[in-house]
Amino acid sequence: MPDADSLYREICGICVEHGHASIAYVSLVQGSALVQVASAGPAARFLANLKLLAGADGDSSTGLSGVAARTGSRQITNDCKADPRTAPWRGATAHLGTKSVAAFPFRREGRTVGTLTLHMTIEGLFDERVIELVDEMTEDMSFALDNFAREEARSNAERQAKSDAERFRMLFQTAPVSMTIDTLEDRELLDANEAYARLLGEDPSTQAGRPAFDDRLWSGDAERAFVGHLRSHGQVRNFELRRPDGPGKERDYLLQADFIEFANRPCVLTIANEITDLRDAQRRVASQERQLSGLVDTAMDAIISIDATFRIKLFNRAAGELFLLAPEEALGSPIDRFVPNRLRAAHADHIERFKKDGKYRATNGGSAQPGGSTDRRH
Repeated sequence: MPDADSLYREICGICVEHGHASIAYVSLVQGSALVQVASAGPAARFLANLKLLAGADGDSSTGLSGVAARTGSRQITNDCKADPRTAPWRGATAHLGTKSVAAFPFRREGRTVGTLTLHMTIEGLFDERVIELVDEMTEDMSFALDNFAREEARSNAERQAKSDAERFRMLFQTAPVSMTIDTLEDRELLDANEAYARLLGEDPSTQAGRPAFDDRLWSGDAERAFVGHLRSHGQVRNFELRRPDGPGKERDYLLQADFIEFANRPCVLTIANEITDLRDAQRRVASQERQLSGLVDTAMDAIISIDATFRIKLFNRAAGELFLLAPEEALGSPIDRFVPNRLRAAHADHIERFKKDGKYRATNGGSAQPGGSTDRRH
């Protein structure tokens, strides 16, 4: 059976053609309503005006089908005239000659999703044997619906996997950073994006099957460190790699790596982001700082620098000679250590003004003592 709708039509047809039902119809639960989706026999006139709710037992708008859908148990009457539950529908079924009615629930993945309702022109037709046969039929319906659900889930999963693979492929190939996929055990490239090929100056289509650790990029020590970290930690974060780039030139890369499944194999996805400009800038700054530090340290004048909390962050050699204190002993200590007690409040005020307008004028009103002590004159 190709789908659920075909199943419903087939079941209704069997019940009318071979099961002595005058009409048969399938209703599905949709919110609080039961909606007829398939039928057999002269049911069109009756179903055109039929509105059922999957409500509480005793509600005249539910009928046997509504109660069966709500409770999940079959509902049967073998004498419509004597059963008050059928009173609202007797007039509508008079032209059918309905004498007995039964509604059988069916399920999908364990949940009641609809009912199969049969009208008979013979009283007392729903005996134990007939009930057992229809129970088996609805159980088969439920089994088939479960198969449809599994097939639908499988198809959806396949479509999602295909969509995810296509999306990954697009992102992989168009990424501005170098990306490769390789097998860790044999260290062979399975795929490489255009950015990686440009890094080597080669055609992207020629990369598959090449060594994952190209000796133009990797030294033996770098490869061992990278693979060792990946094996022990299951991933690599911020691994720095330097490679030659012409005479006297080098390029810096920051690598990340994770295990993934690719082509049904355990693989490694490696992403390399070039950081040459950043590292060059950092090296220039460090060089300038060393030069400045050398100038400050060899200056003849005492130079002291403080941070926003008035603690010393720079104390050159001349300052150490002036205060008879090793620079490392002064670093981190408050500047007040070198300001006379009676001038500390004024000095703090001067510092605050300097932070606001960049101007500072000090008055020499005291003297600092060797070792960082201050005088006590008032």
